[in-house]
Amino acid sequence: MIRTAVSHLLAAIFVSAFVFGSVAFPPSANSQDSAPDAAKSPPSFSRLAISPAGLSFKPLKFPPGPGFEDGHFAVSNTGKGAAQLHVTVGSPTGSGAAAFRILSGEGALPPLAPGASATVTVRFQPLADGPAVATISVSSDATRGGSSHSERLAGSARGPIPP
Repeated sequence: MIRTAVSHLLAAIFVSAFVFGSVAFPPSANSQDSAPDAAKSPPSFSRLAISPAGLSFKPLKFPPGPGFEDGHFAVSNTGKGAAQLHVTVGSPTGSGAAAFRILSGEGALPPLAPGASATVTVRFQPLADGPAVATISVSSDATRGGSSHSERLAGSARGPIPP
């Protein structure tokens, strides 16, 4: 008897599909279509941006010039929604790293909401005559785009370096 009822139900579905072109079944409780709010929510993501892409310090001439020059770069979250960006700024590395020092913004920065930025201040204080080049690594948990960046630092000095 059950087999007959199932056969009649399948026949009715087949006839319905043949006559009307399709059969629509109501969504089940586990269906992804039953959550309309998920499809309508705006995207939320974080994206790392650095500006400018590299710091070039003006050449310092000794004497009588100043013994140092400060430069700045911005670390920003250009994402959307509510996704915060967690950023860590490393110390200068490379052959000329001793000539550069981060004055503010080193280490873990406060979380950046979309549209927010933080400033990193770097001091170029040469220890020797000639060019100095280094990099600062910036890493993040960005969900779109690259999650890391190497900020290039470049400066030069000419003349006897003051003590």
